[in-house]
Amino acid sequence: MGGPLIFCVFAAVFKNFSRYVLLAVVSCLKSLTEFSREGVLMGAIYHGIPKSLATFIRQKFNVSSFVETGTYFANTALWASGLFDEVRTIELSDSLYKTVVEKYGNVPNIKFFNGSSQIVLNDLLREGLPISLFWLDAHYSRGITAGDELPCPLIDEIKLILDAGYDNFILIDDAREMLASPPEKFRKLSDLPTYNDVIEVLDSRGRRYSIVWRDVLISAPYDSKEAIYDFLLT
Repeated sequence: MGGPLIFCVFAAVFKNFSRYVLLAVVSCLKSLTEFSREGVLMGAIYHGIPKSLATFIRQKFNVSSFVETGTYFANTALWASGLFDEVRTIELSDSLYKTVVEKYGNVPNIKFFNGSSQIVLNDLLREGLPISLFWLDAHYSRGITAGDELPCPLIDEIKLILDAGYDNFILIDDAREMLASPPEKFRKLSDLPTYNDVIEVLDSRGRRYSIVWRDVLISAPYDSKEAIYDFLLT
């Protein structure tokens, strides 16, 4: 009796173990799929624009224009150029701007701008833009990035965008930094707005639908709430 009993126990354990291994493999493959679709994965945080969300907004709401603050190495702008009709990207650092223009200046639907995001955004919005998806990522990040004197121009950027029109869509990177103690790169508490500061400004021109998803603060016209919420659940 001992032999068959031991075999049955072993078989049951192995069956359950195999099931857990299979579940782990499926979970890993799912994460890798999301990694390739979204960007750089770190736990529940995706570094870079959530591509599936940007694609959804482009297609669902017929948003043809993409505006980025904080070009960096232009990876996001280059990706967006394959999805949106018009891409405008703003970089404060002279050296980064020169590097990306030399590399990608021939991409026909990307316009590169060098200067303060507040000044360039103001000029662009005064000239007139179609309803756009704004990707705001212009905060100071040490290293080769510029902006030590004004580490986070976010509040000014939001005010300019909302003054130009309610119907624009806004994605703000690094939401976690607004929800916790400021990183060391921000020398003063006032260098980085809090989540409450940002929401107050977002709602100051009329109620909007704002929600944090992964590491991004989404702010959209309120009548798009149901569609975006349903997307986030998928």
